[in-house]
Amino acid sequence: VSIVFMGVFTGNLMCGPCSDRIGRRWPVIISSAAVGIFGILSAFTMGFWTLSTARFFVGLAFGFGVPASCAYCLEIAPTAWRTFVYCLPCCLYMAGEAYSASIIWLDDPTMKHLDWR
Repeated sequence: VSIVFMGVFTGNLMCGPCSDRIGRRWPVIISSAAVGIFGILSAFTMGFWTLSTARFFVGLAFGFGVPASCAYCLEIAPTAWRTFVYCLPCCLYMAGEAYSASIIWLDDPTMKHLDWR
């Protein structure tokens, strides 16, 4: 899981300069496509390192698109809805993280025999 967040960090760093140069639309489109491609690719990996690499690129693509999509949504949202439009995806992201953690915990409560597959 940590490798995904390293990718998110890297993608966040890359998004700002790229969005300044080419606008916000293309980073969001590229990010969405790349998350799908690398997510499917990670399902077909055969080893730990290929899975880690694919998941890093999923994180990179996700991190690349989130800042641009947040800014884009805030620009087009009515003023009264901006807080809700910005906070809802963040809350859903945290709910997804809690769900993932609970699935891992249910699989191995002692966290000593986790399988990468």
